Amino acid sequence: MPPLEVQDKMFVDQAAFRGTVHGEADCTLCHAGQGAATDKDIAHEGLVSDPSADPGAICGPCHPNVAQTAVSSLHYTFRGLDATFQARGDSTTQPMLQQANQELCGQCHVTCGQCHVARPTANQGGLLQGHVFVKQPPMEHTCQGCHGTRITEEYRGSNDGLGPDVHWSQAEMTCFDCHGTAEMHGDGQSYAGRYEGPTQPDCLMCHERVRPGQSGIEQHDVHGDKLSCQVCHSVKYTNCFGCHGAQDAAGKLVFFDQRVSSEFKIGRNVETSRTRPWAYVVVRHPPVARDTYDAYAPGLLPNYDALPTWKYATPHNIHLKTPQNESCESCHEQAQWFLLEKDVDPDERRANQSVIVPQLPPLPTPTPTP
Repeated sequence: MPPLEVQDKMFVDQAAFRGTVHGEADCTLCHAGQGAATDKDIAHEGLVSDPSADPGAICGPCHPNVAQTAVSSLHYTFRGLDATFQARGDSTTQPMLQQANQELCGQCHVTCGQCHVARPTANQGGLLQGHVFVKQPPMEHTCQGCHGTRITEEYRGSNDGLGPDVHWSQAEMTCFDCHGTAEMHGDGQSYAGRYEGPTQPDCLMCHERVRPGQSGIEQHDVHGDKLSCQVCHSVKYTNCFGCHGAQDAAGKLVFFDQRVSSEFKIGRNVETSRTRPWAYVVVRHPPVARDTYDAYAPGLLPNYDALPTWKYATPHNIHLKTPQNESCESCHEQAQWFLLEKDVDPDERRANQSVIVPQLPPLPTPTPTP
């Protein structure tokens, strides 16, 4: 998504803004600075550019419930990344890992204002509507700024001509049609990752009639408690095999992808829970490698093998009919769909033993005709 021109980023539509509840307050209530000053430099002394970086202090007095949960949400914290890199690092590397996460990954974690007033920093910033607060952020300017590289392209059908997700092609559903407030703002719990909490959204919330054992669909009745929905109903998606830090022409550290490929893999579920009981799930390789942070210092991930590098995934490319669900024979004993040892980089096989499928599922034995 192209960046906004400077004037568009910074322009405050005072007529529109002053007519809103937030516009009734003086600028300095949120942004501090020297409101009475007429000189720009003096007026900006002590300026707070992103007041909602501390949600409790600025947003909390009027939005106490949201501010209370937002500070523990995955959108606001670094907990998802921290949990994985803490496991892969050790006591000697943690300070440098924290610095790397803050500088290279932190821009994708947002404050209240980076969705409801402006584009996220990862989407190069800029006011959405002249500083008017937007209750439901436009997904093309907010969600896609952080999730666009993979999810948006999958959802809208930009990958390999596979066609868009059925929820987009049939109804043009937005992110907010499935992902509710509790996911965006948090529910007050401090989860270590996106798949640790409740299963939201749950396909069965809308597709009640296909519930296993009640659907009249044989495949659902047989596989319903063994396979996640995406195993049968998603198609190829993007995998990134290593994100690395490097210096750009200005000397700033940036990330670049080592290898990106579009494929579809089913692996064993290592994050089973009451709400995610499946034996098999779709898995994706996230953008991490043993030497991801070598631009900061070599060896920052000494325990790289502590976690799998093929992770439970929920691609946003749902189709009713897919190559693997055409028939029993289309999936069972078909090596191209399953994460086998040969599909995993030799350097990562140890880390992924719990995810690798050791043996292809055999074809079901035909039921004898009475």
